[in-house]
Amino acid sequence: MRLQLILVRRVLTVGNVQTQDGYGTDGDYQSYFYHNGKMATGYYYDGTNWKWFDHGQAYTGFRHYMGNYYYFSNGIRQDNTWQVAWGMTYYTDSQGRAVQGTQFIGNHAYNFGTNGTYNLKGDTTGYLHDNVLSQNGGYRWYQKGSLYTGFRQYAGTYYYFTAGRRINNSWESAWGMYYYLDNDGRAVQGNPQNGDASAYYFGNNGTYFVRDKKTGKPIKPSIPIAVIGETTPD
Repeated sequence: MRLQLILVRRVLTVGNVQTQDGYGTDGDYQSYFYHNGKMATGYYYDGTNWKWFDHGQAYTGFRHYMGNYYYFSNGIRQDNTWQVAWGMTYYTDSQGRAVQGTQFIGNHAYNFGTNGTYNLKGDTTGYLHDNVLSQNGGYRWYQKGSLYTGFRQYAGTYYYFTAGRRINNSWESAWGMYYYLDNDGRAVQGNPQNGDASAYYFGNNGTYFVRDKKTGKPIKPSIPIAVIGETTPD
């Protein structure tokens, strides 16, 4: 008779809880979150935080919601965080969404692909629009994810970058030779008509360095050394 009374009491408790919105205990005495009298599955406000629940319990892991994937830890959405799942790495943005494409995180450029898989594919290389600086339209050069210093070929010519920023109207040195960059950052050839390089010859064979016009040998421009960017060859 004592056992029967206990069983009846548990059934009544379950019935009472299932009519509530909020936390309650089921017959196993564990705490669950209910919505409309049922163990909740989805994104609900529990009175303190928005949480993802799965069959009434706070969930940890990725969930698809409103067209995006979000990561939850004990029900709480995780924003601006790295996450590992299924042996792969993901990143969630300031709204908790798993990111795709090229993303700039901590001054590093990462590639998360665009095929709906969201996992990290590797680092990104190229002239990328990170919109950090106002110069050059907000573009900077990243090499294997890191801001780059040195010459790089791009769009049919050569440009020089310092910490990713394209350098314009400037002398630069590399590989023991000297080069001049025009107003658009392009290494010049021939006889430039304007600027500090107008008195010099840079050849027309795709090598770009300043040279003696008669011998073709490299020369050092006779301008203050402070104007020339002494750099380590790549």
